[in-house]
Amino acid sequence: MPGQDGRAGCGGQDRSFVLSGDVLTAEQARTAGIVERVLPAPGFQAEALRLARHMASRPATALAAAKRALIEGSRLPLSEGLRLEAGLSAERLASPESRALQEAAHRRYAEAADTDRVTFGDRR
Repeated sequence: MPGQDGRAGCGGQDRSFVLSGDVLTAEQARTAGIVERVLPAPGFQAEALRLARHMASRPATALAAAKRALIEGSRLPLSEGLRLEAGLSAERLASPESRALQEAAHRRYAEAADTDRVTFGDRR
């Protein structure tokens, strides 16, 4: 678990959860930042699959860079983690996939009338 200083390890309340052996409720885990979201059992599998499909629809190289930033960055001091993230982001922005997406966005904006609403992907 990442500590409060951004490095791997346990700190504060996280440490007490681990050492006490207490079982947390889902809401306690969410509040402590151990899990991102809590879902009810009905619909859990459908939501998990929706999220997995959404992530899988993104370029694999971008997902790999994001995972690297999260995992490696959590082991570094904040300034070094931010430097790692900036470098990975710059690499992705310069990639052929990113350039193609940027060019497509420029074309869509150029072709749209001033009153048109331009959307990308499944965002509404």
